[in-house]
Amino acid sequence: MNSARRASAGEAAARVASQLQQNLVAWTLPLASLEQYYRLMFSVRHRSIPGIVVLIGISLASCGSPSEPKTEAEARPVGGNASAIKACDLLTVDEIKQATGATMVAGKLQTTDTQSSCDWSSSDESSGASGVGVIVQNFDATLWQNMSSSPHAVPVTGIGEQAHKGVPHKGDLSVKKGSYEVDVGIVDFKHDDATVDAASLKLMNLVLSRL
Repeated sequence: MNSARRASAGEAAARVASQLQQNLVAWTLPLASLEQYYRLMFSVRHRSIPGIVVLIGISLASCGSPSEPKTEAEARPVGGNASAIKACDLLTVDEIKQATGATMVAGKLQTTDTQSSCDWSSSDESSGASGVGVIVQNFDATLWQNMSSSPHAVPVTGIGEQAHKGVPHKGDLSVKKGSYEVDVGIVDFKHDDATVDAASLKLMNLVLSRL
């Protein structure tokens, strides 16, 4: 690979690493809204340090050897089709109020090629929870391993095939169900961790029953 292509790959990796560092710094600050929180959460989930290393390795390897056509099995997408799921239909504002005590406005749907998400925000944060979010994404074993092995991740039993809480933020619960990873998050700076975790679990059970 010539020096120009190496420099380009290095600059791209540096930009990603720089953005990750900015995101992690921002993660430690108070979050003004659920929408900001989930943009950060998606970025942290999909721009992990192991991921950067893998991307750099792929770039260097591809420059050193000619690419080979993938077999039909290798080219076939693996997992579910999370982007087709209407995440905002997985919970109602009444159910969220019953679990958190907070009154939410209608949820906002966002989708990518691999996931569907919905976030609900509260107009009155005095009740505690300022927002709730649901993400359904195609299961990625590497991403799951990276998140579940975090020192902040706490294993949860009795729900889904695998589950953990506390990553990337307190109030988050992640569950593997079939070909999906399902994440429920509650932003609440008023109630204690046990209360928020119980609310997340209650909402997760409702979401899983509809997938």
